[in-house]
Amino acid sequence: MTWTTLGESVVLRPRGDLLEGALSDDLEGTLLELVERGRRVIICLSETRHLAARALGIIANAQAVALRKGGGLALCCARREHDFVLTATRLSPALGPYASERSAADALARAAAQAI
Repeated sequence: MTWTTLGESVVLRPRGDLLEGALSDDLEGTLLELVERGRRVIICLSETRHLAARALGIIANAQAVALRKGGGLALCCARREHDFVLTATRLSPALGPYASERSAADALARAAAQAI
């Protein structure tokens, strides 16, 4: 997984399937560390094929922590398979997904400005 900054947001780019195992563990650790500090985080799904239940749980939990800590979480660059599972689990309204990293960063910035 790689990460970069985009304005006030951190963009995480997991590579591969987010199933059980090391990649999901890495995502969870990194994501929780960032949202616990109140950061705005974008998970770019452009290099991820499958989202398992574990990954969805990690993302949902991180979203709750982010909101409590004054940060934010958004998804971007979802594939059709991602859209299906995010809609089925009702996570789409809370997380996007947004078409690009920039649109996700802009949405998180607007949400932060409204919270002030």
